[in-house]
Amino acid sequence: EAGATPNISRSFARWIPVEERARAQGFYFSGMSAGVALSPPLVTLGLLYWGWRVTFLSLGALGIVWGLLWFAWYRDNPADHRSVTAGELKLLSGASAALEPVAVDWSRLLRSPNLWAILLMYLTYGYTGYIYITWFPSYLMDARHLTPALAGVLAMAPGVLGMIAKPLGGWLSDRLTVSRGLVFGRRAIGMFGFGLAALAVAPGLYVPNPYVAVFFLGLADGAAALAHGVCFAVCIDTGMRRAGTISGLMLTMGSLGGAVSALAFGAFLEFTGSWTAPFLIGMVANLAGALLWLKIDPKVQLV
Repeated sequence: EAGATPNISRSFARWIPVEERARAQGFYFSGMSAGVALSPPLVTLGLLYWGWRVTFLSLGALGIVWGLLWFAWYRDNPADHRSVTAGELKLLSGASAALEPVAVDWSRLLRSPNLWAILLMYLTYGYTGYIYITWFPSYLMDARHLTPALAGVLAMAPGVLGMIAKPLGGWLSDRLTVSRGLVFGRRAIGMFGFGLAALAVAPGLYVPNPYVAVFFLGLADGAAALAHGVCFAVCIDTGMRRAGTISGLMLTMGSLGGAVSALAFGAFLEFTGSWTAPFLIGMVANLAGALLWLKIDPKVQLV
């Protein structure tokens, strides 16, 4: 599955106008969040009624069917698709550069401050996002003393908020891009989302009511999700002909952040004996990510 998101970025670079890229990426990642939210209950039902073999094969079959439909429908060049009209092609005139092959000058690319700002920003996103995927249910049970069943239900809050926030953030970024320019449109949502994520952590940790705590900590993850589609829109903005390459590099850094988070959160939890310190370190990561958006220029081409 590692190639899915870089390939989507490459496809969007060819198929989506600049003023619609962030919302397209937002809807894509919202769909991913929906899949994560829906798969546990659906897989559980399958295991209960048909067993693991039928469930496993059914999920694989769905992937094969989708792959065949995509292969039959998709074209690298929108002009080669019979359903694309002349008016739509005119809207995509700015994306024509994405069709031209270009070699990657790796030494130049890896020396780009713009690239490293993008990569480090997404490293912080991966670090904090992984906290809510892996540690949030345990926090609710251990620190907030909720039952496993209730903790499991409430732990869905970040994912549900993320489903809403990702397309919303993309839409806002695109609107701001049209009215205030590309740089402001991308930076404003990135800084606002990461900044709000940081601000929501402290109330979530210190408020006595567990349900209010779930709201604030869910908001912390959901606010960062406002910028998720914008992150990958920036990969298209700066990568264009190599949007998949930039997306792949950024995803690698996000995965590294998640791996570090899994180890560091547990280590800080064991060392301090408190859930507060690991979450506050995540808050600092969000703040660092917000500031890194000031160094990201979506107008600077990386390749």
